Amino acid sequence: MGTRIDDTLLPELLRKLKDGLPESYKEYSHVKNTIEKKWTSVDFYVDQWPEFTALVIRPHPQKHELKYTDKYHFVYGTNTKQLMNIITADGFINWLERVTFGAVPSRFWSAIDDLLIEKKGEIIKAPGCIVHTITKEELVLHDVPDGMKLKWMNHNEAPELYRSNSKYQLTGVLEYSQALISKFRSLALITKTGQEFVGVASQTYYGTIGFLFVHEQYRGNGCAKVILSHLAKSLLDDNQMFVSLAEDDNTPAIRIHRSVGFKPIALRTRWFRFKPGNLS
Repeated sequence: MGTRIDDTLLPELLRKLKDGLPESYKEYSHVKNTIEKKWTSVDFYVDQWPEFTALVIRPHPQKHELKYTDKYHFVYGTNTKQLMNIITADGFINWLERVTFGAVPSRFWSAIDDLLIEKKGEIIKAPGCIVHTITKEELVLHDVPDGMKLKWMNHNEAPELYRSNSKYQLTGVLEYSQALISKFRSLALITKTGQEFVGVASQTYYGTIGFLFVHEQYRGNGCAKVILSHLAKSLLDDNQMFVSLAEDDNTPAIRIHRSVGFKPIALRTRWFRFKPGNLS
């Protein structure tokens, strides 16, 4: 099953993961947010300590409160065999329930895919994502359009934010978005009267800018660039580590990222979702 990292060792684990940035962005952010008590619902397992070659982040069954993320697992490392030894250990994952592997690095895609096929259930593979980074020097800040303004969100505004975004109208997403907004930064573009939301982007607990979307009637006017660039500036000004993901077949999203100054790195990720055959 691997070795569980005790909370007292998390600062040392954070230092080791910092050396692996930006590839270790998910794991670094998980550990940092656990230490800062922003997101404490996971456990960390390695193949060995202190010199590990595989790391798995597993949701803690007693601590996890959000239905949307209570089956999320994240993986990192250089040794596929050791990583799979942790994942496949008896009792480590309950394969009679839904399981999600989040933002899996491409080096592990084949092994994760083979494992899920062996488990004989429904497998949903999201498109691959290009990982983008940015620096203060690269950032291109886009001006707020006339008749609009930027606003930091509070968790009570989550229902309005996602009312027309069907991608996120799933069980548990509202509670998840409220948790993100209450603990991390979410920036919205709204009309100056404050009567209508134009779009939004949120900082996530695993080190990305996510949930970027603009309501359909405002698309094509550069609103996404405004939101993305100003949220990125806020995080950069505070020296926070983050990346942004764009699906590799989503040309408009890639263009938006490049226009803001994001640069792709040599890392692609993909989400794997598994539903066992015993579930309808």
